[in-house]
Amino acid sequence: MNKYEYRQDPDGSSGRAALCRLLCGGIPSDQDYTAVVFGVFPRVTASLAHNDEKESDKLIRFSMDYIFLFSMPIILGLILYGDDLIRILFKPELLPAVPGLIILTGTVPVIAILNVIRRHVLLSRDKDKVIFILALITTGTNIVANLLLVPPYKHIGASIATLLAETAGMGYGMWYIRKKFHIKLFYPGQLKYLLATPVLIVPWKMEGLFPAGFSSLTVLLLQILFSMTLYFLILFIIRDDVFYKYTKRYGKSFIKR
Repeated sequence: MNKYEYRQDPDGSSGRAALCRLLCGGIPSDQDYTAVVFGVFPRVTASLAHNDEKESDKLIRFSMDYIFLFSMPIILGLILYGDDLIRILFKPELLPAVPGLIILTGTVPVIAILNVIRRHVLLSRDKDKVIFILALITTGTNIVANLLLVPPYKHIGASIATLLAETAGMGYGMWYIRKKFHIKLFYPGQLKYLLATPVLIVPWKMEGLFPAGFSSLTVLLLQILFSMTLYFLILFIIRDDVFYKYTKRYGKSFIKR
C-alpha cells in the first residue's frame, strides 16, 4: 500500500492524503535531483573521473551552497504561507494536510545532499557497496518508521517516516565520507543562508498593510514576490559566493547585449 493512501474516509484522511500526493508531486524526487545536478554541474563527472581532489572539493562545496541557497527559503516559505496556499488555491477543509506537506518539504535538502554523497563522492570512487548500504538503510528505516507511525498518525506519520528514512541515509553517508575520505559537507559559510532566510517573515507580517481592494491571491503573490526579492537582495549585498558571482557575471553579459 502506498504510504500516502488510506482507506479510511470518515475523518477526511483520504482527501488530505490526495492533497499531499498532489502537492508533493512538485517536490523534486531523487530522479529530478539527478537531472538538475548533472544539468547545473556538467563538469562534475569528468572532474571526479580524473580524481582531481581539489576541483572535486570545489564542486562539492558549490553543490552544497546551491542546495542551501534554495531549500532554506522554500521550507520557511511553506511554513509561513502554507495555510494561505491551501485555503486560496484549494479548500479550507484540506488545511490539516499542511503539516504533512511541510514535513515532506524538509526532505528536499536531505535528498539533494544524499545525491551529492552518492554521485559526487561514492560513485566516482567506485564505492558501489556503500551506495547499496545507503539504499538498505534508507529502505529499512522507511519500512520500520511507516509501520510505527502511519497507524496512529496517518499521513503525518508517513511524512515523518519519509523524512527519517532519508535523514538516516544521509547521516550514514556523511559519516562514511568523512571517515574514509575526510570530506566535510558542512562549513560555517553556509550559515549565511540560514541567517538570510528569516527576512521572509517581513512580507508575511505586512499582510494587513495591503489595500483592502486586493484579492487574497494578489496579496499572497505580492508577499511571495517581495520575500524572494528581499532574500536575494541580502545575498547580493553580502556578496554570497554563489548568487553574487553568477548574478554579476550574467548581469554584465546581459547589459553588453
